[in-house]
Amino acid sequence: MTEIALQRLPGKIAIVTGGSSGIGRATVELFVRHGAKVVSIDLNEPVEPEVPYPNQGVSFVKGSVTDALVWSSAIEEAKSLGGVANVLVQCAGTPGREGLLDTTVEKWNHVMNLAGVVTMGGGFAYEASKAACGHMCKTVALDFAKDGIRANCVAPGLTITGMTRNSSRPASSKQYMLDRTPLARWGTAEETAYSILYLSSDEAAYVTGQTICHDGGYSAA
Repeated sequence: MTEIALQRLPGKIAIVTGGSSGIGRATVELFVRHGAKVVSIDLNEPVEPEVPYPNQGVSFVKGSVTDALVWSSAIEEAKSLGGVANVLVQCAGTPGREGLLDTTVEKWNHVMNLAGVVTMGGGFAYEASKAACGHMCKTVALDFAKDGIRANCVAPGLTITGMTRNSSRPASSKQYMLDRTPLARWGTAEETAYSILYLSSDEAAYVTGQTICHDGGYSAA
């Protein structure tokens, strides 16, 4: 078995989308502490990050993940950090609380261009996009297993981030979810980042095509 190192990502080069805030930012900071070099993609520049960009092996690319040129820039930045990226973490997201009758074509396309296990209701395009992510993950895992490429998903439950703080979802809805979360609290972005760290490390070398529910037991209740 592979011996577990103090640093779990030595020699890794990662691209992390949505790396300026929330779970993405927590992932960038955790990856750096564990020896990885990181290219962060985000529409917004990070504000006073614990890991200064572009120092300490972190490079920042500003732009949308829907822009092919942004991905080209990220790949080049990865090369400048020492090689080809061997870890991709997709944390970029956008809220979408509109129901079926209120979802416009424009809103559908916006959400889909960027809660696959248990639906919360209300977010027609958002819920569909999360379910799609889970199935895409399985497809990638099956198609590229022969190349040694793994694909997994992390499905967070109630998590404290800027997006959830500013969410238009009613307080009663959040309380409903909290009441049905066995661990009876919100999770943190850092806790979710540790699940991502595990899946990105060699410790998870035999794990692919899986969705890890990081939700305080919500999906099991």
